[in-house]
Amino acid sequence: MVSCTYWEAIDDFIRDLAVGEACGRHSECPYYEALKDTVCRGAETALSLVRNPYIPFFIITYYLIFHKRNLELAVKILDRVKVSKTPLNGDEECMFKVLSTLASGGALQGGLLGLISSINDEGFEACRVLKYLVMARLGAGEYAFKAYCAIQEWSEKYREAVELLRDSPFIIPEDEPKPSPFEKFATREAINIAGTLPVHCPHN
Repeated sequence: MVSCTYWEAIDDFIRDLAVGEACGRHSECPYYEALKDTVCRGAETALSLVRNPYIPFFIITYYLIFHKRNLELAVKILDRVKVSKTPLNGDEECMFKVLSTLASGGALQGGLLGLISSINDEGFEACRVLKYLVMARLGAGEYAFKAYCAIQEWSEKYREAVELLRDSPFIIPEDEPKPSPFEKFATREAINIAGTLPVHCPHN
């Protein structure tokens, strides 16, 4: 069996998910195959893998809701996060709120977009990206451009600070030119929703 670490498998899976290759790929890594079982086949195999940091599992939750239409399994992942004894950081708290609101508000339809829009994302760059992607998927298409620009701003900011933030290897961009799994997934998702790239991104 191929030697692999938990986080290597998570990173590889999210990157493959971004380009639509995760479900068709066979891996000798049991962690990767567990994630594939859950995302691609709807099994609960990977629920036991949910742990801090939670951002990759929030990506998977988003994917299950919008790409697999598997709300029940998405809620089970959120429930695992909810009962975890490891506290969430600010970005994770914000992302959890966005996805929990999405998961519980199916009957609200038009009102759901307003609820998610009102969630405070100030200072939480990763959450802002996810929030904009959710809003774009709910029909506010202009937010796909906003999400794309937000992920560019996020990646620039953290590339400058990467030497100070080595303790968060999952969400911080790695050595150039390879993007982090979060950056790769969010960028591809924003482009897929929008169908094109914005001409330019305004800077605050």
